[in-house]
Amino acid sequence: MQTLSELLRSHARHFPHKTFLVCEDKAWTYGEYFGQVEKLAQVLVEHGVTRGQPVCLYLPSRPELAFAYHACQLIGAIATPMSAMYRSGELTKILARTSARVVITDSERAPLVRGVQAGLASLRHRLVFGGDDQTGKLEDLVQRAVPNLAHDASGPDDVAALFFTSGTTGEPKGAMQNQRNILAAIRGGEVYTACASGREVFLGVLPLFNNFGATVVLNGALYNGGSLILHERWNLDRVLADIARHQISVFFGTPTMFTFLLKAYDARKHDLSSLRLCLAGGAVLVPSLVEDFEKKLKTRLINIYGATEVSTYVTAEPLQGPRSAGSVGLPIGNTSLAVLDDSGRVMERGQTGEIAIKGDTVGPGYWQDATATDLAFRNGAWLSGDIGFIDDRDHLHIIDRKKDVIISGGFNIYPFEVEDVLYKRDDVYLCALIGAADEEKGEIPVAYVVPAAGTSPTADEIIAHCRAHLAAYKAPRRVVFKDALPLGPTGKILKKELRAMSSSEPSRS
Repeated sequence: MQTLSELLRSHARHFPHKTFLVCEDKAWTYGEYFGQVEKLAQVLVEHGVTRGQPVCLYLPSRPELAFAYHACQLIGAIATPMSAMYRSGELTKILARTSARVVITDSERAPLVRGVQAGLASLRHRLVFGGDDQTGKLEDLVQRAVPNLAHDASGPDDVAALFFTSGTTGEPKGAMQNQRNILAAIRGGEVYTACASGREVFLGVLPLFNNFGATVVLNGALYNGGSLILHERWNLDRVLADIARHQISVFFGTPTMFTFLLKAYDARKHDLSSLRLCLAGGAVLVPSLVEDFEKKLKTRLINIYGATEVSTYVTAEPLQGPRSAGSVGLPIGNTSLAVLDDSGRVMERGQTGEIAIKGDTVGPGYWQDATATDLAFRNGAWLSGDIGFIDDRDHLHIIDRKKDVIISGGFNIYPFEVEDVLYKRDDVYLCALIGAADEEKGEIPVAYVVPAAGTSPTADEIIAHCRAHLAAYKAPRRVVFKDALPLGPTGKILKKELRAMSSSEPSRS
């Protein structure tokens, strides 16, 4: 079957002059894009990168990250994007887990990489867009490179990308995606969305260091042969302007983004008539939002559901015909779903249980973590940890999560990781992080803290401490101080009870 490397070469050969990527005032045709990717791949080879090796990509969501991701594909290396918001502790974990020999970053983040590099024996090269005080500019190396690459760098079962995610254990797990998974994902998406081959214009506001942005949007636009309008970060005014300016037709986003778009839209000022399809993932859309959005903007807004472990969205509401209120739709591609009880028995329609997903998009497991893989990947299926049911029309409904992962504005926040940072403070005796409902973000992280005896920490101090050690979106938005937290028989904090009281609890600062 085709690989991403072959897809890149084919598109560059067949329509080299068609625009593929646009960011701000710069644009690259398929031919120009492939030229940049091929040269960067040669630089990686010259720095010792070989087939099957992870290359960590610590970059903002800009064209350089796209170049680096696809350069890895040309040589059979494993693209390993990392959040541009990571701090040194998070960075060290991923670099250590992958034993990466090369990290690609930019001048803004290079000091953080340099700061952790001495403690990582495996990390040999720091390639820096823009350069730093110890390295030259990566752009100069790319410009001088003379490509001499093999054309058969990878096969269908070779790992193409590695996205680190976490569960309630808090330890990062690298969800692997092979070439077969990714091609099945973007092919299934192309068919489902009824995209016009080579004629769609995609809006790229989801970070490319995230599976949703990289696999679904970047690779989806590539597979279509269309154009991708890339934004480094969410900016509502720019989104409104660019939809009209570039005649954007397909918009993947989060419910938060579509809420902002709906509230800001003014038919007298904004022309959004080019939008054919809007798809929301990361949380389930509120039915009233869908109704108002479609009525006001005259375009389809649909729920989709997926995960990094299955490479893409694996269900979506039908583009035509009736929907099932509150559902995330029907399976796409060759995806099959089952709802299981705690013993693994398949439940009847309408009965609630854990959602298991099978199909070509299901990844091979977690990077060098046999235990976690065995727990989550069984009999060719991935156990999602999400609780739901399938109705009598085969539509999937999500009602809860086994895991305590908080999804805030499309970003995953893992409580154990934040709690670990909180426990580093001497004035924190006991703590728990939960997600509280929020109209704009879907959820926001709220910290419940029992102060150590004789101490009086403030909410501002707690939040500042978290922001100093973690990406800003992970820090609590609210801190609630308690004399005690509800505990179960085994001493486990009962987060369900905390969630029940979260809307009415005052914070103390």
